[in-house]
Amino acid sequence: MAIKVNGTTVIDDSRNMSNVGTVTATSFAGSGASLTNIPSTAPGPDFNPNSPTATYTSSGSWSKPGSVGDNDWVVFYLVGGGGGGSNNHMWGTGGGGGGAAIVSAIGANVPSSVSFTIGAGGAKGSSSSAAPGGNTTMNIGGVTYTCNGGRSSQSIGGTTQNSNGANTTQGGAFNLVYNGNPTNVAPNGSEFNNGGAPGQISAPEGGTFGGGGGGGGYTANQAGGTSTYAGNGGQGRAHPSSSTGQTHGGGGGGTNANDNNYGNGGVGSLRIYY
Repeated sequence: MAIKVNGTTVIDDSRNMSNVGTVTATSFAGSGASLTNIPSTAPGPDFNPNSPTATYTSSGSWSKPGSVGDNDWVVFYLVGGGGGGSNNHMWGTGGGGGGAAIVSAIGANVPSSVSFTIGAGGAKGSSSSAAPGGNTTMNIGGVTYTCNGGRSSQSIGGTTQNSNGANTTQGGAFNLVYNGNPTNVAPNGSEFNNGGAPGQISAPEGGTFGGGGGGGGYTANQAGGTSTYAGNGGQGRAHPSSSTGQTHGGGGGGTNANDNNYGNGGVGSLRIYY
């Protein structure tokens, strides 16, 4: 026999529930094998990398605003500084793009203040004196995350690591979830983002989250690698106005001439979303 409430059937003759609105529970008994419409992945942050709430290109600290609730996601997107390009008659190599990482946490696990250091762009120089990009670091709840800057005049970009020693691929970007327990911090996936390769060998590579590598300048002008969300690498060889890597870790462009047509790496950054 069906059961009705105020004339509306809530349990039909086959003992199926209907017209009961939203049902919530703190526990469940049984295998759940017949449940449908269950999300295939765990809930997590949903953010647009192009629309940060705050952007920092110099070192400092961030205070968690009162508008961030305990169940709200906060995302930290770090990029190391780009490596400096070189002027070398044999190679004219561009600098590597800065490494990147995305750290996400729910508001309850984010401390009231988060300190960070932004990696400087590497200075241009000869093949032996061009500087690598500086590391971008962030300390959250006693855990330090480090995005290494791009190498100077090398074909490989920066690396990303955290204070517990977990490393990603060279120049890669990966997502970390901070849950208030440093022992449970672990990388989740990775993505290659190599820096600028010597112009006579191959074009520099770009990427999605890390900085693009600087263009080389062995025999011809070479455009820097492009990045979807970070900085592009600088133009190689004969374009001094565009040879510096862009902000957000672009590598500096190189030249094979003994002149000033090569560039510094772009400064790194920290972007925060909430």
